[in-house]
Amino acid sequence: MIRLAVRYSFAKLLTMKLLTCKIECEKVKKIIDNIACPIWICGGSGVVEGWLGSGTERGEPFKSQKGGNAMLEEIIRKWGGHEVSAMQVYTDLFGLGEGLIQRQDEEPGAFKSNPLGYWKNDGEQRGHRRILFDDTFEETLKEMQEADFSIMNGLTYFGKRNAAENASKMYAMIFDVDGITDETLNNFLSGAYVSEAYPVPNYVVLSGHNIHLYYRFEIPIALYPNIKLQLKELKYSLTGKMWNRYTSTEKKVQFQGINQGFRVIGGKTKIEGVRVRAFELNVHPFSLKELCQFVPEAKRVDETKQYREHKYTLEKAKQFGRLSMAQKLIIGSLRTRLFFPVYLIFLLKGKNEKVKV
Repeated sequence: MIRLAVRYSFAKLLTMKLLTCKIECEKVKKIIDNIACPIWICGGSGVVEGWLGSGTERGEPFKSQKGGNAMLEEIIRKWGGHEVSAMQVYTDLFGLGEGLIQRQDEEPGAFKSNPLGYWKNDGEQRGHRRILFDDTFEETLKEMQEADFSIMNGLTYFGKRNAAENASKMYAMIFDVDGITDETLNNFLSGAYVSEAYPVPNYVVLSGHNIHLYYRFEIPIALYPNIKLQLKELKYSLTGKMWNRYTSTEKKVQFQGINQGFRVIGGKTKIEGVRVRAFELNVHPFSLKELCQFVPEAKRVDETKQYREHKYTLEKAKQFGRLSMAQKLIIGSLRTRLFFPVYLIFLLKGKNEKVKV
């Protein structure tokens, strides 16, 4: 009698375990369905170990019946992405209407900066630069969208030139990944969502032949001199991580600085009749700390180090501070191995100014 009771209890427990396992398997199936299995899931075999079924249920690469951007769009939608307009993206990025960037007729003194755009039509020798103001943003954007080539990025600048030294704040970090197919894009998104190997982008932008990945910052990053250098290193490190043999067919990784421009959303691509389109995947903005979690500690940004440290002793710093401007210029030029000192001395002697090196 006791043996029968034990057997019954064991059978009941086993049945409950099997039911629980079945429920968990159904959850897992929903996640990995249609995933082209990368190495971090299947150990490099291309098949999810222990998974029974057929087609994509066995971890076989997803194969679309469509071509070009249509198949990439299909992959994005399978991961929950939906198409959004250009103004939706840029309003989200730059906080349009919130007073973060300057209006066209705004009085100076608030020290605000603005996104800058550049466009050029085929056959033109020179391009055109545009400041995108808060209250006329959409109007300027439409002008750029009709050009044959137009770019902007996720930074704001002081003045009309998008030079690195004029950069004020970074609102978004944007990446360009070449060699994109339905399989490589699927691999990237599975790595982001399932394995958390990459950060999930806020927006995936189809730029014609390739994709752009937009990561929006919760709070714009002030671009102090050393912060710019650190952000460049962070972007290089993230690029090397996200661009690999599973996520791109292009073997040569292209590293781009933070000042790089990208085709404007809604603008023309290299493909006749095809426009740049954006899809939202992640509504949660990033903090710099969150983005840095995906790179080695040596490549992370330390926001307290806004300026580069100079290895001078206190005594040497005092001596350097007592030098005249002419002497400092000469010392600096000697370090760059230029012939500028001779020319400078000639100029200063012409003005009867004594120079000691």
